[in-house]
Amino acid sequence: MGKKHCILDFETLGVADDGMSNQAVVSLAAIVFDEDIGLEQLKQVPFLTLVDKAFYVKFALGSQKPGGKFERKFDPDTIEWWKAQAPEVKKELLPSKDDEQINVAIQKFKTYLQEKGCNPKDTKMYAVGQHFDLPLAQSLTHSCGIDFHDKFCKFWNFRDVRTVLDEHVGMSNSSFKLPPHIEKDFIKHRAEHDVVYTLYQMVYARALSSGEITVQEMYKERLNVNYDKDVCNGV
Repeated sequence: MGKKHCILDFETLGVADDGMSNQAVVSLAAIVFDEDIGLEQLKQVPFLTLVDKAFYVKFALGSQKPGGKFERKFDPDTIEWWKAQAPEVKKELLPSKDDEQINVAIQKFKTYLQEKGCNPKDTKMYAVGQHFDLPLAQSLTHSCGIDFHDKFCKFWNFRDVRTVLDEHVGMSNSSFKLPPHIEKDFIKHRAEHDVVYTLYQMVYARALSSGEITVQEMYKERLNVNYDKDVCNGV
């Protein structure tokens, strides 16, 4: 069994264009995978099965408002963007009994990584770009008195999904589409969907680059419903 790596994604109520990563956070999702995971292994797992297995937490927004325990920045333009999204995306903003305070959510994320066999020295942490999710993760852990580099991921293990896709297929994450049976189940801007979609993108890109699969074969694929549950447990 190879090393364990992780993809993470945040949904937020702000942007990082001011050089700060203090935006309010809506949700966090992550998925841990084996470094040697191959296309044939991944194809045995239906997309929504992996979505259900991903780590996911929704944050309590009330304590992030001005004067709250974990005060963070709410961006009016981003809030308007959320209002224009589909109902299945907008519902992320609705309060629920499962909403967690930032410190509790961070501890749950830490436990998830540990239980999946990750460690800061060996686990590569992937995100789409280097300017948003990873600095935000560091900001959140810092607000809880936790050193992200010490407890989650060393800085030398930060990785960019865009670089992986560019090197293997010469395309951005927004341009590189997956087979139709995956696309039809994918809900963009749902964090747990985004991390799983990203995992599929990276594995398919590497398979295309190595010649394991052709573009024609990739888009003619059909879902294999007789998937191996042991494979699911390994992701």
